[in-house]
Amino acid sequence: MLSSINTYHSMSVKSDLRRRRTAWFRFSTAGKFLRNQQFYFIVALCLAFLFTLLQIIDIQRNHFNENINEIILRSYSEDDTKKDKNFCEDEGSLHSIAIEMAKYSMKSIQTLRSLLSLSDKFMIKLEERSTLKSGIFQDVENNLITMLEGHGKIHFQGETGSKYLNKSIDIISIENSFHSCKNEIRPCKVGTSCNEVARILIQTEQVSVVSKGDQRIYNECLKKCAHSWNCMIWDYSDINYNWMLKVNIPASRILLIPHMIQNRLKPLLPSKLKPLRLRRRRAVMFGVVETSRRQLLLKKLHQNLRKSGISVELWAQNIGASNSTKNEYMSKMYAESQFCVNLHSYSNFSPGELHRLSEIVQFQCIPIFEEFSDKIGIEAYTKCGGVLFTSFRNFTKTIKTGLEMIEGNHFYSNKFSNWWATGIRWQTLLHDIMLLDHTLED
Repeated sequence: MLSSINTYHSMSVKSDLRRRRTAWFRFSTAGKFLRNQQFYFIVALCLAFLFTLLQIIDIQRNHFNENINEIILRSYSEDDTKKDKNFCEDEGSLHSIAIEMAKYSMKSIQTLRSLLSLSDKFMIKLEERSTLKSGIFQDVENNLITMLEGHGKIHFQGETGSKYLNKSIDIISIENSFHSCKNEIRPCKVGTSCNEVARILIQTEQVSVVSKGDQRIYNECLKKCAHSWNCMIWDYSDINYNWMLKVNIPASRILLIPHMIQNRLKPLLPSKLKPLRLRRRRAVMFGVVETSRRQLLLKKLHQNLRKSGISVELWAQNIGASNSTKNEYMSKMYAESQFCVNLHSYSNFSPGELHRLSEIVQFQCIPIFEEFSDKIGIEAYTKCGGVLFTSFRNFTKTIKTGLEMIEGNHFYSNKFSNWWATGIRWQTLLHDIMLLDHTLED
């Protein structure tokens, strides 16, 4: 009898434990579920807040651009004021922009002085192939040669420079970072003397927005230069400059100059350009457009134009490595178009494509360009250079603004192209930069 009672009691205890475990499991499961729901709710709330914040920023940016375009349109329809004219000739000139960039990076001026004192001779090779005489880098190279010769340096050309470089360290080697870093092409054969040669890396790429793999390559290569006693970097973008500071490349090794402003298509400029109203093509864009991402971007732009009832076809063409035939075709298309467009998948976040902008404007089409993240020179490019900055979202509105300008003859093509043609005084630029500060310490 006692045994039966004990057995019953034991079964009762086990049953009670099972009930408690089941209840606890249900409670804990419900608790986990509630906690998960709370977590997801908080995440959703954060995402909603972030999305709203981005929308507000975008609205503010759009409002700013609309105001800028409104100001541009109004200023084109009125006589130039003396103030505007003085601005474009003085602090808003391209040469002043070049000086402003150097000021922004003025911690490097002492390094610049020290490096240039190492030799009175230099060689420069920015194009990968010596036979390529019509590319973007060829005109960049010509401008830098003018700048260095204006500072009293002697240019050793072609084979003469290469042979001298491999026999002596008494020369400054000026190299394209794209070839030296990414493709590991060096004008001097790697050896003991090669590392002792003074070097200037001309940074030509949008390093702040390239792929992570390429950023790693540039990061390592540019750091190696920056930590060498006889090497420095010349860049063209304040966004690139700030990116380099973030990855611990010292400011004392980076000089900003607008070396990507170039004019390779000038020899192909027609003797007489048609007025915008008489040009047969609406809009043209050249660049790397064969990727699926770019194709999608272009398709969406056309859809937005059609929805707005605007009969503008954006004629987008893929252009790879330059040659004389491609340059002739580009020049012909620019001269026949009302709008010369450059929209990029990195819009709003990338350094400005100054090499495209500077070669387009001489054809007196209306330049519609993606917003630069760079800050230096933007007011002058807009007010003095006639550039309409836009974004993917605002492209249709910007085209409308441009069409109003053409209809009312309010786009002063000659004034803007003359401002660009005045250009940078490359021959005196280094001298002017050196005068900025004589007391900086490296």
